[in-house]
Amino acid sequence: MTLQEYLNGLKNKTVAVIGIGVSNTPLLRLLLQNGIAVTACDKRLRADLGKLADELEQGGAKLQLGSDYLEGLDQDVIFRTPGMHPGNPAIQGLAAKGAYVTSEMEVFFEVCPCNLIAVTGSDGKTTTTTIISEFLKADGKTVWLGGNIGTPLLPHTDEMKKDDEILNNENLVDGSQIMINITDENNNQEVIELFSSSEMLKRMYYTYAARTIVVWNKLYKRSISLYKTYM
Repeated sequence: MTLQEYLNGLKNKTVAVIGIGVSNTPLLRLLLQNGIAVTACDKRLRADLGKLADELEQGGAKLQLGSDYLEGLDQDVIFRTPGMHPGNPAIQGLAAKGAYVTSEMEVFFEVCPCNLIAVTGSDGKTTTTTIISEFLKADGKTVWLGGNIGTPLLPHTDEMKKDDEILNNENLVDGSQIMINITDENNNQEVIELFSSSEMLKRMYYTYAARTIVVWNKLYKRSISLYKTYM
């Protein structure tokens, strides 16, 4: 699927974008430029958004701001902010009511025309991603950085070529997976158990069809590599 095909599929749907931040602002502009009905939601007040609030309204967006920014949403498609976990009760409630919940990065994975390399873990993602990107550049590759470094990638999809490389330092994707440093520094036992379990590794291996998964689990002092080869 191309980006334009995806956007065309939204033209008869209503869309809400939760969070008017670094990654979702270009997404909002992209949706509005393609004539899609968008509600932009943010817990900040209009004064905090400054001129951006005027720009979005002039582009056709409806703003839903303040402490009740998640109340009454009934749109067909909901784009969550990267900082909002998919397990958030508000997100789960919207999905239970029939909304399709996604994110800018998830849509990018659907329409990306080139190879993806994902780096995830508790810490060290930015350093690892940067090192890999420099290796690829030295090999003559065009590299696009996404996640919490670089720029939001979705609006640039049409500029990408098949032989380019995408490095993402937040999510697991179809392609190559690198997981590093799972630690308990954030006291999030649920996440620790998820990423440390053999079931999680199986899910990554089979669900994401990864060519290579490298796991260094700092918490449990073990390293695991899984390799999958396919035609």
